[in-house]
Parts: sequence; C-alpha cells; structure tokens
Amino acid sequence: MGLHSRRLTRAITKKPTAFILGITEPTRSNTGCIAGLTLTNITGDYYATTPGAVIEKLDINGRLLIRANNITVRNCIIRGGADTTINRFLIEIQSTVTGTVLEFLTIIPEYPSVHAYGVKGANYTIRRCFIGGKALLGEANYLKDGPVDALNFDIANCVAEGCCLETSQYPVDPVQGGGPSHSDGLQVSGGSTYRIIGCSLNTQSQGIVLTPYASHIVGIEVIQNWFYGAFTQFSSWPRWDEGGPGIPLLTIVGNRFRAKGPNPTDVQHNILLTPESNIGADIRDNVLLDGVTPTPVTIAANNQGTLPTAVTTPVANAGPDQIVPGNRRVVLMVRGQTDTGIPQRWRWERADGGSAIALTRSGYADYYVAPDVSVSETVTWRLITTTTGGVDSTPDTCVITHTPRI
Repeated sequence: MGLHSRRLTRAITKKPTAFILGITEPTRSNTGCIAGLTLTNITGDYYATTPGAVIEKLDINGRLLIRANNITVRNCIIRGGADTTINRFLIEIQSTVTGTVLEFLTIIPEYPSVHAYGVKGANYTIRRCFIGGKALLGEANYLKDGPVDALNFDIANCVAEGCCLETSQYPVDPVQGGGPSHSDGLQVSGGSTYRIIGCSLNTQSQGIVLTPYASHIVGIEVIQNWFYGAFTQFSSWPRWDEGGPGIPLLTIVGNRFRAKGPNPTDVQHNILLTPESNIGADIRDNVLLDGVTPTPVTIAANNQGTLPTAVTTPVANAGPDQIVPGNRRVVLMVRGQTDTGIPQRWRWERADGGSAIALTRSGYADYYVAPDVSVSETVTWRLITTTTGGVDSTPDTCVITHTPRI
C-alpha cells in the first residue's frame, strides 16, 4: 500500500460490523475502501474496457473511465490526477454503458479545485462509497478540499445506496460568474428512473437539485437519507415561468434534515418544490433532527416570478419536438394558459392517424414508454387546453421521433 493509501485509511476506511441500509447513517468510518487491504498503485487514468471485469484493490492516481458493460469496481481509491482548466469527474461512466457497480470506493481529489467533481454517468449503482475531501472535522480545510458536486445522474437508471457524500465550496468559480462554486450532493439535469436511499449528504449548496434543462426528469425516489448543511437541501428547478416542466413520479419519503447551525434560518428550505412538481408527489414521513425548525416551513412551493394569468381564450403550447430512444419515457409537458392561469384541464391526441398510445398522468405531465424500433419513426401529438367552462384552445402540436435503443 502506498503512502497516500495509508494516510487515508486512518481517516475514512474503518468499517463497522453491521450496516443496515436506511437505518445506519453512512459516515467516513463506515464507507469507502475497506481498511487493511494492500492496494496496487496506478499512475494516470485507468480505462476499464473489458466487459464483465471485476476491478479491485487499486489506488488510482488519475481518473477512472468506464467504457464497457457490466463492470464492477470495489475497494479502490480514486484521486483524479492533476488539476486541469476544465471540469473533470474523478469517475466517468460512458453514457451507453450498462451494468456498472461501484462499491466501497474512496473518491477524493488529490488536487482539489473548482474543476474537480465526483461521479458522472448512466446506468450505474454506487453503494457504500465515500466522496469528499481529506481534511477531518475541526481541521482548517474540512469541506474545502473535496469535489464540487459528488454525484451526477445522467440519462437513466442510476442508484446510490448507503454512500457518504461531502462537497466543498470554492470561492471563485468561472461557471458561477466568479462567485462561489455551486456544490451539490446530487445533480440531475434530465433523464429517468433514479433512486437515492440511505445516503448522508453534507453539502454546501443543495443536497439534491433537479434541474431538467437537458431533458425532462421522470421518476426519482429519495428515501431515508440524511441531509446536513445545505442552504437548500432538496430542490426542483426551474420554475414554471422559466419553462420548468415539473418532476413526474417524485418520491421524498423518510428523510432526516438538520440545519447548518443552531440558527433556524441557516437552512432556508429543507424541501423546495415548484408548484407543478409538487402535484402528485409522494412526500411524507420526513423529519427534522435536533428540534431545529427551519424558517419558512419545511416544504415550500416556490412561486417567485410571473405565473400565467387567467385568460378567457385558452392557449395550448405542446412544447418542442423531441428525439427519444426506445424503452425511454416520453414526457409530454402541458404548457399554456386558461381561465385558471396554469391549465388544470387538457388532453393529448395523436394527430398523425396512427394507433392510440396510452398515456399516464403525473402532475402537469403525461408520459409513455417509447417502443423499441429498428428504424426511426415519428409520432405527432396535439395538445388542447380547456377552460372550466369547457372552451377548448386551438390545438398545438409537437413531433416525437422514436429512435433505435442506444
């Protein structure tokens, strides 16, 4: 075992005899690379390119880049290599790869900076890993020498179980206009079918932030986690007036929240949801630790900005055309105005003469699963909004292209 590995073992790799997911709180001492193992030092980036490989007991100086299906990585330390002038993820999983499993990994930037991030990819499960910095509680660099964001779920089918996630805030970030870095535990910018359960998140910006700018987000479960320290610990963004589509199939159950400090205003919101994402969400059994009651209330609907005003002549907006691979959810997001402002009544009709497709509704979205096709096909959908008095809008259409599965 190299010098660096021995030093990290003292701080973060001692394991308890029992760990119950969602009941045992993940910490530096019960997550990460198991203590006492002899690790092989790897200089530079490590490319995992053999399908089905099991990779273990490595101390990787550079990044870990996964480029094949069904790879398991366990009991390793990932350091990320030298700093760069562009953002880098210490572990990067190719978006077309499936079946990746990451477990008992210690993921710490050897050269921490505003450019160092944790893990990014699709179709992966990460469990009992530690992502953070080297400095211990009470030391000057605690929560100042780790990654900016810990996890990024990208495209579909990601699970985090029993991980300890700590992020660090850097004072000058070009991405934030020269202000401090936006350091989240989990960042999701699009995609579907995500789950984070039994993790602890000690973060400097938001514990979990859902920002569906890349594509719609459909289906995320946030269950029995511990949230600490964030200004906003869970949020769904952007707002309706910014084009925010909401989050269908959102579950936030059994989580524990603690404020950053003894002052209840240290946490502005524990759960911050735009109105449309809150509709149909399963939000229950979340608790506040240590009797700290944030101000304002725990769950807040954000109504900032200008929401649609009531109109007598309804308007429909079916949104942009979409290209969706087979077996992925197609989300049809209602936009427009009626006499209730935000439409409360609407319907989608197939407008190209093809056979009917059954839709499922959640919040302000209707969705279906794109069929597996060998050749691309298009479906034209027509949206009609309706006033409370039964007056229909002029239809608006969007075209969905189903493509072969990625």
